Amino acid sequence: LSKYQKKLVLDEARLVERAREAKLRGQTKVALQLLKIKKIKTREVEQVESQLLNVLQMVQTIDSKQNETQVLQAMKTGKDALQKMHEQTSVDDVLDLMDQIQEQNEMEQE
Repeated sequence: LSKYQKKLVLDEARLVERAREAKLRGQTKVALQLLKIKKIKTREVEQVESQLLNVLQMVQTIDSKQNETQVLQAMKTGKDALQKMHEQTSVDDVLDLMDQIQEQNEMEQE
């Protein structure tokens, strides 16, 4: 689209130059026709710019959604890992471990 846009801009410049030349030669009708064609080309350029903007917005939206998907997947993986840890370790296991550590500390202090 951007290549097409550049081509249209060049075409517009050529049309303006041709219209000037026609006007200088006294061909007013030809000059007016060329300017009408230029006006059409200008509208095409505007449409192409609008389409480019839409495409860029779509690409940005897709990137954003992909990032969101990755974040959600990472959160799910983290939740699953925490859930497995909780399943493997009960409250009694934690209390027993704390008691053992406390006994070891008491033995070290003696």
